[in-house]
Amino acid sequence: MSKPQIFIDFVDFPMNDRSNNPFLWLLGRRWDLVSSEYPDFLMFTHEGQRHKLASCTKIFYTQEAYGPNWNQCDYAVTSIKVDDPRAFHLPYYSLWRSPDELVRSSGFDYRAELQRKSGFCSLLSRYTDRSVANRERFFNKLNARKRVDSAGKALNNTGWGVPGGKEPKVEFLRKYKFHIQFENKNLPGWTTEKLTDCFAAFTVPIFWGDCTVKEQFNPAAFIDRRDFASDEACIDYILKVDADDKLYLKYLSAPPFHDNKPNKEWDHERLLDFFEMIFSQPPNPIARRRWFWKLTKWRLVKRSKTQEERGSPTAAERHRERMAAAQSSRSS
Repeated sequence: MSKPQIFIDFVDFPMNDRSNNPFLWLLGRRWDLVSSEYPDFLMFTHEGQRHKLASCTKIFYTQEAYGPNWNQCDYAVTSIKVDDPRAFHLPYYSLWRSPDELVRSSGFDYRAELQRKSGFCSLLSRYTDRSVANRERFFNKLNARKRVDSAGKALNNTGWGVPGGKEPKVEFLRKYKFHIQFENKNLPGWTTEKLTDCFAAFTVPIFWGDCTVKEQFNPAAFIDRRDFASDEACIDYILKVDADDKLYLKYLSAPPFHDNKPNKEWDHERLLDFFEMIFSQPPNPIARRRWFWKLTKWRLVKRSKTQEERGSPTAAERHRERMAAAQSSRSS
């Protein structure tokens, strides 16, 4: 059976690289995506301003810690949790790697994994400023007690760096018992791929950030700075775990997922259901609703023409066709 057609475009994505756009293959599971200069739906990110030229239904996406501007979009897919039915929480880690890499197999030799580790703790940091001051402060305190190998662009004390890409990073992390994994912001839902990189590398994360992280991952598999009254108390405990192989192996062998089953954030069918809801709604785009005058600076641009203005099927007509086809499919 053929898939329903969706006229959609993607703008303001980094470098506009369609080959690396995960929404093409995700949405392609249910719909035939038709690229159009005048789409019914537009996905855009925080990277640019081209989305302002569109008058169709607009869906904001970001992998960064930004919320949606509801004056510019109708729906949003964000890496932070937004308490609004128009928004869907999609952590970047769920697009970054397969959950199978974090599911622990029975019979794995964790003691042998421990014996292969040659270092105490690592850090990878690209920059230092006020937004990551707590990460820098914690690194300096722990490094004063026991050396932490920092191989990022910032706070580097190794004289070398880790090449880009997932595999070199995992290879580096796997040499160490612990990794300082402090997020740069404390926002609900803002857990990045950095935590899952630690789990993939079989190293114990020292985490700070998202207050909902324990809903997504097993708290027995990482050390949460929030569980301690101070940096010093947390560091004392880390050194205790480091000195006790039995205690360390409890963390190392704990499955990252609750019950060793991937969390719902990796269930992309939920995301597709969200888009199903979007595509089934009668079109009433925010861009059109905000046109207080017939001519505005954006309507003067060719891309902002509506289907009515160019004499082709309107978004409303396409919506009625999709709904009729869906009804016919259910009836047959």
